[in-house]
Amino acid sequence: MKKILIALPCYRTMEAESVDSLCRVLTWSGRHLEGYTVEMKMAARQQVVVARSGLAQHALDNGFQYILFFDDDHVWPRDIIARLLAHRKDAVSALYYRRMPPYGPVAFRGVQLSTGHVAYERLTGDETGLQKVDAVGMGCFLLNTDILKKMEQPFFVEEGRQGSDMHFSWRIRELGTQIYLDCDTVVGHLGDRPVVGRELRDLYNADN
Repeated sequence: MKKILIALPCYRTMEAESVDSLCRVLTWSGRHLEGYTVEMKMAARQQVVVARSGLAQHALDNGFQYILFFDDDHVWPRDIIARLLAHRKDAVSALYYRRMPPYGPVAFRGVQLSTGHVAYERLTGDETGLQKVDAVGMGCFLLNTDILKKMEQPFFVEEGRQGSDMHFSWRIRELGTQIYLDCDTVVGHLGDRPVVGRELRDLYNADN
């Protein structure tokens, strides 16, 4: 049996919608996910980069083949783990949108500038299927721990305006690992409206 760790930083509390969703993920996976065991570990009252780095180390120290990073303000499909595993990729994220306008997806592609630097452009959110991307958020990100074995601690660091998620994505790609985005698996994001998803994004774009 292969082991999957759901890694969840939670500084203080989680909303009821997220807790309910998390319980459904664990229950469904325990009943239907063949060939895998799923465990969850939370890191409380820690800076998010410290929490994620510690959770990743726990996955390595305890023989987990995959780590699934969650954030504490999302609503996940109950079969989210099966959906992401089905792609058979070392690094794959579900699609989710920003918590506030303009509700763009938290997924990016790098664009080479004439200066030699790389700028990150946000996806439109209208993409479908499995897409190659250069950076994603950690709200729902499945990673083969073999990738972590090639890296050094701390795995996550604050890195200027780009933030820790973008920097972690950059480190993965520097190791030659392609990041994928499952655009057909949408994860809700609790934000300034009850749940930010594709429908709210489309309504916002239509109004503007």
